[in-house]
Amino acid sequence: MPQEKQILIINCGTSSVKVSLFSANNPPLLFRLWEGHLKGIFSSTPSLETGVEKKKILSLVPCNSYRDAILGILEHLKADHFPLSSICKVGHRVVHGGNQFTKSTLLSDSVLKKLQAISSLSPLHNPPSLAGIAATQELFSDIPQIAVFDTAFHSHFLPYVALYPIPLELAERYQIKRYGFHGISHEYLWEKYAETYPEKKKLSKIITLHLGSGCSLAAIKNGISVDTTMGFTPLDGLMMSTRSGGIDPAIVAFLSEKEKKSPSEIITILNHQSGLLGISGKTGNMQSLISLSESEERAKLAIDMFLHNLLKAVGSFIAILGGVDAFIFSGGIGENSPYIRSRLLKSLPWLGIFLDESKNAKCTCLNFGDVKMISSEASAIKAFVIATDENEAIAKQVEMHPS
Repeated sequence: MPQEKQILIINCGTSSVKVSLFSANNPPLLFRLWEGHLKGIFSSTPSLETGVEKKKILSLVPCNSYRDAILGILEHLKADHFPLSSICKVGHRVVHGGNQFTKSTLLSDSVLKKLQAISSLSPLHNPPSLAGIAATQELFSDIPQIAVFDTAFHSHFLPYVALYPIPLELAERYQIKRYGFHGISHEYLWEKYAETYPEKKKLSKIITLHLGSGCSLAAIKNGISVDTTMGFTPLDGLMMSTRSGGIDPAIVAFLSEKEKKSPSEIITILNHQSGLLGISGKTGNMQSLISLSESEERAKLAIDMFLHNLLKAVGSFIAILGGVDAFIFSGGIGENSPYIRSRLLKSLPWLGIFLDESKNAKCTCLNFGDVKMISSEASAIKAFVIATDENEAIAKQVEMHPS
């Protein structure tokens, strides 16, 4: 009996690692066999959720590197009776592909050198991916390993969309443009929509809303991303959990002078101490803010600012698309906050969108890939919640890659 072929996906974040194992015996169909999510790398109390439904939570000894984290997760994978010898390919999420990488790419020494060279474009996100790649190459030296890029889905923007209005010579010299991020998620949401409504695949104007700790929208026309809210870095665009989103760039120089801090220190504040956390003074967690908002004015202010920023972005994307056929919510907030979904959609009555409040209220805690309609049958514009699954999206690209 031939050995089952399996695809391993490694998704390294700034303080976490998600690992998924998929059966690849019947392509293009993939079946998730195992899931592991280690949170709190570099902390004194890391924890690991394992199993497809993530019900088993384990406390771990401190791990101080991505290598240690990945090795620890794989030990639990083997303990659950999944031999590493069955793995035929490994896929990695890499946040930033720069100008060079606009599709999934087989990793080689030359590719890794290029990725190292563009790490300055995403110093918070690409180094963890490269650390994860180095660790898995030690373990699986003879197996094809493929990078899938978060920027790739947005890599075909027209020049007037991609460029910033700065001297073109500077933009070209330093690869400064709007790259956009969360592309793996936005593409996955579009594909799930197209699977559900194949008759609309060729004629559709979709706004996908990836709302979590990081937030971004994408305007998708006939399956192509034509604009997104994030830009040169994931700091741009919408107000987020701890990120400011787009602000007047002169604020960086102003605060640098007034606070006697370097520009990079100000950027750290904008990335980690701003957004919902900075305004509320308490937390960047949306559900906690909703609970606090009845009694704390700053919590209410944070939510109102978040929704105002979101509404502005939605309105601009409707104009860019020339209308909209459907909204798709996803991410931790998008999938689990009926309150935010309701407030946003109720701000758009002129569109002819009508929310089914009962469906919306019940729509939380979805399983990977679930598609739920929350608009009423009478609504001219449809609204959905789709539980995004970046690792499955990566696995599909890895499976299809001719490596």
